[in-house]
Parts: sequence; structure tokens; C-alpha cells
Amino acid sequence: MSSNRLFRLLVADDEKSVQWDYLKSLVALLPATGCKSSALENALFADEGRAVTASAAVETWAFEIVTVSQGIDAVAAVETALQEGKPFAVAFLDVRMPPGIDGVETAAQIRATDGDINIVIVTAYSDTDLASITQRVLPAEKLFYLTKPFHPLEIQQFAYALAHKWRSERALRVAHRLLEQRVDDVTLAFQDATSARERAEQVNLVKSSIAGRIGVELRSPLNVLVGFSQMIANETHGPIERREYIDYARHLQQAAGEIVKHVDTVLETARFDRDEVTLEKDRLSIIDVIDFLSRDFKRRAEDKKVAFDIEAHGLDRQILADIFRLRQALGYLLLNAFEASPSGARVLLRAAEAANGVEIRIDYQYSDFDPIAKSLEPSAPSDKQTWSGLRGQSAGLFIAQRILEMHGASILVSSAPTIGTKIAIGLPIKDAVQAA
Repeated sequence: MSSNRLFRLLVADDEKSVQWDYLKSLVALLPATGCKSSALENALFADEGRAVTASAAVETWAFEIVTVSQGIDAVAAVETALQEGKPFAVAFLDVRMPPGIDGVETAAQIRATDGDINIVIVTAYSDTDLASITQRVLPAEKLFYLTKPFHPLEIQQFAYALAHKWRSERALRVAHRLLEQRVDDVTLAFQDATSARERAEQVNLVKSSIAGRIGVELRSPLNVLVGFSQMIANETHGPIERREYIDYARHLQQAAGEIVKHVDTVLETARFDRDEVTLEKDRLSIIDVIDFLSRDFKRRAEDKKVAFDIEAHGLDRQILADIFRLRQALGYLLLNAFEASPSGARVLLRAAEAANGVEIRIDYQYSDFDPIAKSLEPSAPSDKQTWSGLRGQSAGLFIAQRILEMHGASILVSSAPTIGTKIAIGLPIKDAVQAA
């Protein structure tokens, strides 16, 4: 197994044979025969209350199963798991477990302890319906109902889909906390940028633009998380054993990852605004940077159906630069060009020696939606080329501008409908030497 993605499952049933049915059903999830045999042998001969761990050899996930025979033991297991920082993702609870408390009371006590766990009520009796259980065990979207005798596939579907749903919900909650903290960091960073009027005005523009873009970019993954969670809880497309619910769980994971990515961008912007980023300069060939960008954006150009051309023939300059940050800055500028370009358009990256060092140019089609074009005031006719300083009104452009400024580079932009958008970057001669 290539990672430590571990899901913990709790099974509470007073019949040993039923516990074994759970274990055999869950071990069947494993793709490798050797893993199945070993895990099943450990499961069948394990003492009650002990954890049985099974891992997948192909997929990067694993599960640990804890079995108990009484409801009070299930409650204690959940409490212990929280104290140890190893909470359960899913609990399968039998309704009748004499002589102790029944499964509904067990579920209520577990829910009072752990608000995140997904609870599956399993019973062979029809006198207990989901509606009455829901009145005692909230929230309803984390409570499920399964009748005995169950099919192994039902248990497998519940375990897999609900465990990944649990993981995605936790990731979303962490992302929300990070977003709140990082928005506070950005706000403080902007408040500190009052030493220079021009800088303060630009930061305010960046703040407004980032807030709007992040709001739009977060809305889609958040809708995915909410929508698919509701579909799983409401069994919109039929019984929970349908395979679609596994796909829904994957969508939840992908959406949570998108949220974390956008939050990281906000944090990176705040670090640059507070001048907390330093460069680690080293001597490097500018052509190596160009080649890296060529490889990195080749697939993006194919996906977007945009022509991506590079002109850097005969360039033999070396510069003193932070290779990671320089790639990051040029990458953000190229990414902006690709996002602004419609299918069939052309993005051109040129690098050449200049009198004052090295000049890098990025040319692409004009777009009303391009943040660079929107930041330029129409002070000249649309058929005349005028150059202005870059004013990054998106997170990527802001970071790119700061990185290039830290390298002592000059950055000029020009954008008009008839001539397109052009970016000119000059790396100064004091940091450039002829390659040996």
C-alpha cells in the first residue's frame, strides 16, 4: 500500500456468526487473493473487541474493523477512538443486542459523542423504522438503514461509499477552517500595506479580484459536496448498494481537493503581500526554464486546443535566479494566457538576448475577460500599442508580479483588441552573464 489512508469501521452485533459475515464481506473488497486470505484468517480467529486490519494492494486505502457484541461496548469504543485521535468512519449497529441497550440507544449515545461518524442501523425486524430512529439520532444525512439478512455487496457498498464520504466531509471542514484563517491573514496583510499609496491601491484591487474569483471557484466544488452528499443520504437513484454512490464519493474527494488548492492560493498571496517570501538564487540557464515550461504546458495546449509556440533559438544566457519561483511566475503568466485564449487561438513564448540582459515575451489573443486587459485603462485608440506596468488583479498575476520584481525584472504589458495582449519581461544585465 502506497499511503496511510486508513478507514476505521465499527461492527456491533450480539451474534458471532453475523460478525464473521461482516468481516468476510469487507475482506472481499481486497483485490489481491493473498491479502484476502491472510486478512480473513486473522479476522475469524481474532478475539472480540480486537481490531482487524485489512489493506488493499492495488488501491491506496485500507480499513480497520473493530467488532463488539454489546451496545455499551460500542459506545466505549467510539469514545476511546476519539481520545486516541483515531475516530471511526462508519458504525454498523444491530438493533437488538440483549441483555444491554439496543442499537437505537447505542446510536443516540454514539452520536452525542461523535458528530461525524456515519451510522448504519441493521435489523431483521420491521417494528423499527428509519423515521422513528431519525427522531432520536440526528443528523439524518449521517444515518442509514439496512435490513437482515444483508447481502455482502450491500455491506461493501456502505463501507466504501460512507467511509469516503466521511473523509470528504472532514476535508471540507478543515478547508473551511483554513479558509477563515487565511482570509484573516490576507485581510491583515492588506491592512499592513499602507506605507505606499500606489502599493495600497494595487493591493486593494487584488483583494477585490481574488475574493470574487475565489468565491466563484469555490462555489462549484461546494455544490458538488452538498449535492452528492444529499443524493447518497436520500438514495436518490435507488438503494445505497448501487455503484453510482461510489462515484459520488469520488466526486466528493475531488471537490474537497479543489477547495484546498484554492485556499492554498489565498495563503500564498498573503505571504507575498507580507514580504515573507525569500529567493534562493543560483546560476541557471534561461533555456532550461523555457524547456520546462514547454513540457509543462504542452498537454494543457492540447487539452485547450490552443497552439503553443516557443521561439528561443541561439539563446545562451545564464542568470542568477530562484528557479522554482521563476518557473512559478512565468507559469502563472502562461496560465492566464491559456485561460484567456479561445480554442484555435495561439500563445507565443519568446526569449532572446537583449542589450540589458534577457527579454521574455508572451503574446496571445485579446480577451475582454483577461484580467490584464481589464486592468488597463483605454487611454489610447484600440489600434495603437501602449505599454503599462503589470497590475496583477488575480492571485496568479499578483504572485507573478511580485516574484519578477524580486528578481529585479521589468514587466510591461500591452493589450488592445486589434493587436492582442503582449507581456514583456526584462531580466537585468547585472544578473546575467554569458554562458561558459
